[in-house]
Amino acid sequence: MEGSPQSAKTTLASQRYPRMDNHNTRHNALINIAGESIWGLKSNLIFPSVILAVLLYQYGASPAVIGAITAIETSMLLIPQMFGGFIFHSRARRKRQLALWHFLVMLPFNIGMGLLTFSANQMDPAVYRTLMLVSFACYTGAIGVVSASWFEYFIGTIYETSIRGTVMGLSSFGASILGTGGALFAGWMLKTFPAPEVYGWLYMISWVFGMASISIFLLIKDPSSVDALEIPRPKIEDLLIDLRLSLALSNFRRYLVGRILAVIGFSIIPFIAIYFTSAVGGNLSKDFVVSSFSAFTLANAVGSLVFGRLGDRFGHRWGILFGASMQVFSLVLAISLPMVIGCILAYAFAGLTSSCAFVSHYNLVIEMCPSENRVAHISMANLIIGFPSALAPLFAGAIASQWGIPTLFMICSIISCLAVIWFSLFFKEPRSLYNT
Repeated sequence: MEGSPQSAKTTLASQRYPRMDNHNTRHNALINIAGESIWGLKSNLIFPSVILAVLLYQYGASPAVIGAITAIETSMLLIPQMFGGFIFHSRARRKRQLALWHFLVMLPFNIGMGLLTFSANQMDPAVYRTLMLVSFACYTGAIGVVSASWFEYFIGTIYETSIRGTVMGLSSFGASILGTGGALFAGWMLKTFPAPEVYGWLYMISWVFGMASISIFLLIKDPSSVDALEIPRPKIEDLLIDLRLSLALSNFRRYLVGRILAVIGFSIIPFIAIYFTSAVGGNLSKDFVVSSFSAFTLANAVGSLVFGRLGDRFGHRWGILFGASMQVFSLVLAISLPMVIGCILAYAFAGLTSSCAFVSHYNLVIEMCPSENRVAHISMANLIIGFPSALAPLFAGAIASQWGIPTLFMICSIISCLAVIWFSLFFKEPRSLYNT
């Protein structure tokens, strides 16, 4: 199929979804930006690689446990995604189903983690760490189940290819700007109020903003869903056929290899906070490191805006390549510039990496889908990336325990360089192959 661009061009799923009029498109874009912006605020109040890492470290977590935070987050976000296609298969009811999943399944875990933290000093530290990690796994697993269906509907279906990256960029920009405020607010809270209660309140406040965010998405208009035919629950045999179609694309396989290298090379986000609060990183205060995370969100905002728009015009390959390059800078700067400036710059370049990984990744995956089942295509891509990227933080924790965090950063920078080289040499812009 890939060897015949004309044949592929006629079957790419991204070209077979109905267009909306400009009024509904503008309305939906504004709703998407507002909803994602508030979700960014909600998320950064309890950003796990910072808040949970610092909190568990305070209760005796080892480097291996800190590494497990990213391992849990990555695996539970990516591996369960395939189930979403079986739960959220109805086009006519999908918006309501997606919202109810957030209200009833996902967000209650924020309340649970808050209540656990209020009682942390009355519990054995090991029990508390275990319960928090289990709750965190359930929370991120709930996100994982819904995420592919969420992006397929609210991004892939609602918007055309020509504006999809721009809307994602604007939404991510808003999320990052409000997220910056969330990180600064969290840092102020940690400096002002006693632990562990302050962490509990952050989880509770995060739940409130999460409920508000998802409520806004109910205002999205999808006129074509009114007359949409009821789609039967997908069959396993049909799913396997669609997955084979995806893996038949050699450029898609090359993309997955590059992404695996990139995520393995950047499995160290929680260790940035631990590194800079340790003696070798400068003994920076916890509230300063949490506040410094605002550099991550600001850089993520700028990168999302720029590369979302540029990706719509010139293709998203450049975004994914730039993001892989920026993670090399983040790692090298963390090693070479300890103390305040190193902390801020490491988070800033990590933010640029995150923006490109989010906007460019989902656009590229959607554009390379050869079948009608885009949920399965997105899920499989994330699943293939998810297994090695879930194991990587566990190895990272072992390396940090044995040889120290600076050695870990050096190893990850080498792997990140390999990702840059791979994308440069082997991955081609999908639009040049399929004219999407």
